[in-house]
Amino acid sequence: MEGNWGELNQDLLHLISKKLGTFSNLIRFRSVCKQWRIDVEPTDLPARLPWLLQPDPTLFSTDYRVFFVSSKTTSQIKLPINHREFGHMFHKAPSMGFLLVNSFKPTQFLLNPLTETKLHIPFPKGYHRTIYMGPNPNSNSRTVKEGIHLVVLKLEFEKNPINSIMFWQSNNDKITTFRIPLYSGPALPGYYKGKLFVTERLLKKTSVFDMETGAKMNVVIPNPGMHDTFDFFIEAMGDLLGVVLSYFCDGDLCMYKLKVYQLKHTDEFEECTWIELQGIGDRVLFLNTENQGFCLSTSDFKGFRGNCIYYLELVEERNKDAKSSFHRRVLRYNMEDGTKEELLNFVDLNATWFVPSLD
Repeated sequence: MEGNWGELNQDLLHLISKKLGTFSNLIRFRSVCKQWRIDVEPTDLPARLPWLLQPDPTLFSTDYRVFFVSSKTTSQIKLPINHREFGHMFHKAPSMGFLLVNSFKPTQFLLNPLTETKLHIPFPKGYHRTIYMGPNPNSNSRTVKEGIHLVVLKLEFEKNPINSIMFWQSNNDKITTFRIPLYSGPALPGYYKGKLFVTERLLKKTSVFDMETGAKMNVVIPNPGMHDTFDFFIEAMGDLLGVVLSYFCDGDLCMYKLKVYQLKHTDEFEECTWIELQGIGDRVLFLNTENQGFCLSTSDFKGFRGNCIYYLELVEERNKDAKSSFHRRVLRYNMEDGTKEELLNFVDLNATWFVPSLD
């Protein structure tokens, strides 16, 4: 007996969706037809583990490879964005549900590639790097629809290069711009509790800017110990973490070493200091390639190990003609014992961590 698959009972679809096991299977299930997409709601989702999203080589292809952290497996998926739009390295940032798309038009937009929801951004195009992209931290809602905002670092060429911060919030469409020291980095400025934290590498300190006024606060935070600067600032479940990802060589052995610091501060940030952490509890850090990172908790995202840091290590290979080629590999660093484990040995240079969302 033949029938219309799109007319399957909604209760039956819910039962099937709960047996699919992985987020990628659920996405394929919802893609069968419009009715299945409507009937299987986001509340039916299994754990939305971070993906390592990477394009295949063809420039205008919409095929992507996805690496799943929990199962250590890869899969193929189609997204409504081609590699040319996705591939500009200054237009990717870790985010909850959205990607920043370079549309090659006067404006850009945020795209949820699974729901195809678009949010157009009133920023002028230019040379800039995304600092933070996500829901409004002052909102109680965890969904990206509630006041999503974007903070970017822009390099402007007037008489001299100048670093500017541009802040946009979707619920009022207002852009706030102010300037920060040129010689900052390598960590991108960290957004935390309405403040922006900038590491000044020449002065070996962290400066603080008020996001509402753009004014530099009268706060000086010396960088800890022997470290001149941080490589990452990450807002982590109510804390600001500074991460040092140092590369050192001992004879022929070269490796990365990770250290994590937490900002201890008074309520109004009158006094601040960095404290080294020996562990991060059930939190998990994901470090991207452009000095960007984000934090998840194992209580919210089941299936991966807490007290760990996932990062992308650059690998150089030389052929017989002494020519170099580069790729990355995925490593997991265990803060408890300082060991690291390779999870994937070949990753495209344009790969980025991404937390999918059907909200």
